[in-house]
This record gives sequence, C-alpha cells and structure tokens, in this order.
Amino acid sequence: MKQKTVLYGFLVLFLFSCAPAKSTRTADYSHAAIKSRSVDEIRDMIISKKIELELPKKDPDPLLAILQKYSPDSYHLVKLTALMDVDVEIKVGKDVIMRPRSSGKQITTIGDKTVEVELKGKAFHKWIGQNKSLQDQIKDFPSAVHEESHMFSSEYHKYLFSKTFQSISELMIPSGDGRTFYLCNFNSLFLNSKEFKLPLLRHVDYKGDFFAFPAYRLEEVIPENKRTIRFKTYISKSSYQSTNICGISGLLDEYNAYYWSNKVIYDFFEYVKKELPQNADTYGSWANQLFGQYYAWAEFRYWIIQYLIYAEKNEPGVYQSLMKDTYLRDAFTRVDEQFIDLMEKNWLRLTVEIPEIFKKQNKKVGFRAYQRDNKLDYYYEIDNHTSATMAGKDFFPLLEELNKKEFIAAANAFRTSPQPKLPQWDMAKFPYHEKK
Repeated sequence: MKQKTVLYGFLVLFLFSCAPAKSTRTADYSHAAIKSRSVDEIRDMIISKKIELELPKKDPDPLLAILQKYSPDSYHLVKLTALMDVDVEIKVGKDVIMRPRSSGKQITTIGDKTVEVELKGKAFHKWIGQNKSLQDQIKDFPSAVHEESHMFSSEYHKYLFSKTFQSISELMIPSGDGRTFYLCNFNSLFLNSKEFKLPLLRHVDYKGDFFAFPAYRLEEVIPENKRTIRFKTYISKSSYQSTNICGISGLLDEYNAYYWSNKVIYDFFEYVKKELPQNADTYGSWANQLFGQYYAWAEFRYWIIQYLIYAEKNEPGVYQSLMKDTYLRDAFTRVDEQFIDLMEKNWLRLTVEIPEIFKKQNKKVGFRAYQRDNKLDYYYEIDNHTSATMAGKDFFPLLEELNKKEFIAAANAFRTSPQPKLPQWDMAKFPYHEKK
C-alpha cells in the first residue's frame, strides 16, 4: 500500500498567535487513513460548530462586569477564551491538541528594555495586576484583551476541532505536490461578538501554499528612519515572535490584537465620562493610554504592506499564493476596515469630544509641537498643561508612507474591496491647535 509522509506539529502558544512546534513528528499514514478534505471544507465544518455563549445580564465577577458594561464585544471575546483556558487536555480522538496552561510569565520588550512579570490567575485575570487599585486594574484591560485575542487566535479553531472531528487524520491537508500532508491550522481572528475569520495559518517551515517567509526579511527594505519603537520586538531577526515564525499570519494576528487594545481604550471613554472626576487629569490619563497604543495601526499596516511589496519583488511564488488566498485577503480587509474606522473615531474624541467637555469649563485643549530625537512630536494639552505625549515621531512618518501611491496600490491589490480614506490626524485642522 502506498505510504504518504505526514508532518504534524501542534503549535503551542503562550503569548503569541503562533510559535514553532515544540516537536514536529513525522509519521506514516496509509492513503486510506487520511480523509481527503480541502481547507475550505474543514473551515466550513468547524464554523458550523461555533460556540453560542449564554451570557449573564451582569457578570458576577466585578472586573468582568465593568468590561461587560463598557466594552461588550471585548467581554464576549474573553468569555470565549475562558472556555479554552482549562485544566484538562483537549483532544481530537486520542491526540492532544490543547494542553492545560500554566500562568507563566509576561515578557514585555520596549526598545532595549525587557521586563518579565510573573502571571497569576487564569484567562483574562492573569493579565490584571492583582494588587493594584481598581483604576489601575482597569488600565490593564487593553493589554489583557490584547493577550486574550492572541489566545483566541491560537486556540479557538482547535477547540472547535475537538467538537467536530473524531481523528486527527481528518485534519490532514496536502501540500501542493500532494506528497506531504500537514495538520490544518488556522489563525482565528475575533472581529466582534457575531463574527470571526479563520484564514489558514502559514509557517516558515512549511511548503507551497502554507509557506511564509519571516518578517525579519523586511530589515532589508525598511530604512532606519522608519524603524519605530516596536520594530525590534516584531521585525528584527533577534525577535522570537509569531511575525518571524508565521510571517504574514503573525503580522495580521498582531494587527488584530492591537485593534483590540485600541478598541478597549475607545470604549472606556464612556467609563471616563460617567465614573471618574471630570478634570484634566482624568482625560489626560485617557489620552496618555491611547497614545501608547494608537500608532500600532500605522506600524503593522506598514509592515504588512511592506511584506506584500517585498514578496511580489523577491518571493513571487509566495506572493501568488497570498493573492490566491481570498479568505486571508478578506480577513485582512475586515481587520483593516475596523482599525481604520476606529482610528478616525479616536481622533474625533481627541479633537472634538474632549474639547467640547472643557469648553464648558472655559478651558482650551490643543497640541503643542516640540522636537524629540530630531523629529517633530506633540504634547496634548488641557488648560495649557501637558496631559499626554503623542509619540507622533513614530506615527507620522509611517502615515506619510501609507499615503504614497505604491502603498495604496499594494493595499488595494491585496484587499477584497477598495481601501477607505485613511485617517490623517491633520494637526493643522485641529480647532484648538496652538503652537507655542
């Protein structure tokens, strides 16, 4: 009987959406043992098994109740991931596809500084500082939802596998030449409480339509003056991240996760308005948190489009594979549209809603320009006091690149619908703009 080689590895993840398999085993399956299904067939089968949550009107957990009230889609996400953060193995047939998770460590790298924090608790709560004040715990929400987005990305489809299939052989899909079979793996992208996307997960160790080159190849084309604070973490060759293990799949996963960081900050503006003192410190703190996250939109969008441009010029086979992958292109389009829309909404909060609040108090809100590392940057000021630093030196150079014809053309070629107007964050049009 003819034998076919099967490579399968369970991509074990803690902080990232994909990581190298801790072990990749080679086994022989007879041709008859493998159920011949396409990626689309497997995807359709597990989507039909998607989880319908029965959520309480008010969550009994105090922190989750606050998240539920002010960011219901984020709440839905973390309730889904809680189902997967369990103390038992989850299997397809006899094969373990998800193992119990230890709390472990959170490793944060900013520039040359790396900080490790021991994590306690489970699921959403492991990312919340247990000994912090309530307000500081709420400030942990954006990062917590970001990390739970990664949890969803890596595990949700596996959870659905366990509800759909009886044997791992039902999940084997052939490479382009039909000689090698891979375990089907998806990049589960949570969009909102009613929608998620399941593009095929690519990997630097796979072949054919499963292949992705690592993001560090972009070091060849990204100039020094376009390397932001997150460049070393996600793009440099020394980085052990999903972006260098799963290429464009890792970049898209991070793009979506940073959308959720920003979405929580946006949603909790209503908490700021209703629950906290209405003064400059309160709104300055909100703006400061936003300014730590917002420019991830420009970073990851720039890197994804650079990846596409690089692939077309240097890896034509990969580029053709990406262009044929309509599901991946549609997933990018949906994440991209959500993030672009959110950026515009946050700009209106900074330049319309907050100024209107302080106009009633006869106080002005505006940006003040200054030089930082020989680059133009801005302070966000309320009542002539600096409330937040914008980090515009990382944002505006990439925004300029994204508005160039080459980048617009590359984005439109990959998207499944035309690119909407990009957020411009035009400082000159800000109604209370004052330079000192």
